[in-house]
Amino acid sequence: MAQVTVKNVRKSYGKAGINAVENLDLTIPSGEFLCLLGPSGCGKTTTLRMIAGLENLTEGEIHIGDKLVDSVSEGAFVPPEKRGIGLVFQNYALWPHMTVEENIAFGLKLQGMEKAAREKNIKSVMKRLGIERYRNRYPAEMSGGQQQRVALARMLAVQPDVILMDEPLSNLDAKLRLDMRSELKRLHAESGATFIFVTHDQWEAMTLATTIAVMSEGHLQQLGSPTDIYDRPANRFVAEFVGSLPINIIELSGDDTLELWIKEVLSAQSLSNVDIASVGLRPENIRFAVDGHPTPEKGTITCAARVIDIVPTGGSFIVELRIGETPFFAITSEADGLTAGEDAPIWVQSRHLHAFDASDNRVDIH
Repeated sequence: MAQVTVKNVRKSYGKAGINAVENLDLTIPSGEFLCLLGPSGCGKTTTLRMIAGLENLTEGEIHIGDKLVDSVSEGAFVPPEKRGIGLVFQNYALWPHMTVEENIAFGLKLQGMEKAAREKNIKSVMKRLGIERYRNRYPAEMSGGQQQRVALARMLAVQPDVILMDEPLSNLDAKLRLDMRSELKRLHAESGATFIFVTHDQWEAMTLATTIAVMSEGHLQQLGSPTDIYDRPANRFVAEFVGSLPINIIELSGDDTLELWIKEVLSAQSLSNVDIASVGLRPENIRFAVDGHPTPEKGTITCAARVIDIVPTGGSFIVELRIGETPFFAITSEADGLTAGEDAPIWVQSRHLHAFDASDNRVDIH
């Protein structure tokens, strides 16, 4: 297994020198499952391709294990096939004229593995991924989920130290994506390899990764565990990007009812003099002070909110609220006591507030 180290890497395109990735420093320990997460165009796929050797660096260097595989200053470059990596692409990239068995054998033949060892390896990896019965089929005769398993099998067969995946689940339906997430977690645990997984789906990153690297416009915004990323976002971008229902952001630049309520909550915790420009409040942390809901804590400051709509999602409800002219959302497991068109008192624990300064960076208030 191998650690991957990215040092001060920059990648520019075109005569204008537009930076797709800029000043990226990233250390991925051996055996880690790292997700590169961010919106389209943030530089995550470019980063993956540079680690793979499919893109040349403009500046910086990359190490895989104790081997320098790319360095602009030293003029070093190790081709992809000699980096000890496995690649799985979004479009699977299976050879259409080869059977499943032949596709899996392809990389092993390039390695010069003897036939007996090759067949043993192929049989083992097909069994692990449950595709033994498809060994004589061609890719066109298989579903998307089956093709994805073949692509994984082909990559795992060569036993790489580092496994790189570029949005490999995006072409699958919801049920297959769920199945393949479980499969990937199992494969990571069994193989012990270093996984680097590119996705724009924050739910995918939260459920798969041991570590998440959030990127935006070519810059690394935050590196941490899924819990760190969610509970302690480094800035407003991370807070707003991560969350299945977006975080509510309240600007503290005026004196409408919602802002005054948040200021009261901050003041009650002796935080009124802290340099806070905006506050984030996740929908699931908003509580209702009505019958059937948790009782507000002693000293809690409530605020009357107009219930605009209640949307059932199966097991929970999304509640659209409005205070003054400001719309925002809450999530609750119980809708009893809530009626669209009527007011309901809401409350929040101060520890669930995410504060940001005028530069949108996190302000620690707990």
